Amino acid sequence: MIEFPTSTTLDALIRCRQMVMTRANEVLNGSATKVPRDEADAVHSLAGLLMMSLEELKVAEEELREQNAALSKIRAAAEQRTHRYQQLFMHIPAPALVTDMVATILESNHAAERLLRRDAERLERKPLAALLHPSSRAEFRTRLNRLIMSEESRRVTLTINRYGDTPVDVDATVSIVPDVGPTRCSALFWLFSSQSASV
Repeated sequence: MIEFPTSTTLDALIRCRQMVMTRANEVLNGSATKVPRDEADAVHSLAGLLMMSLEELKVAEEELREQNAALSKIRAAAEQRTHRYQQLFMHIPAPALVTDMVATILESNHAAERLLRRDAERLERKPLAALLHPSSRAEFRTRLNRLIMSEESRRVTLTINRYGDTPVDVDATVSIVPDVGPTRCSALFWLFSSQSASV
């Protein structure tokens, strides 16, 4: 993504241009250090050309400032959308996880934390397989490999070891989500529903 200079950078550029313009104006008005007469015409010609270039630079600065302001608005709107979708994810009533393609947990919503009886800090970067009953882990990895090879959503049944409680069977609908996060890598979205009336 193209990023425009910050306001600080633009301000520094404006100050430099103003300093150069002041110096060029001094030359044009004859208040600068005197130069030999045979060089005066060339100096004035160069100073005049410099003044024209600086005026063009001023126009470019204004355009850049407008672009920078527009980019700031776009960035703010994008941040608001990201925050809104993050809040929607966190508060949907169904337990949900986002994992990488090897099922390492990247994000969990509040319902998932309640289902798994672990807070977000204890779930982040934890392999989903580590939360499963040991007898079901081999089958889980086999199904995960099949899922990765397919672009369609799949439904799987998992037996989860909940912290401080007996294992619980849950159904999970799993979908591949392309290009997420700063690394632009694919991820897996897991939406859970318990087979038990009480979870």
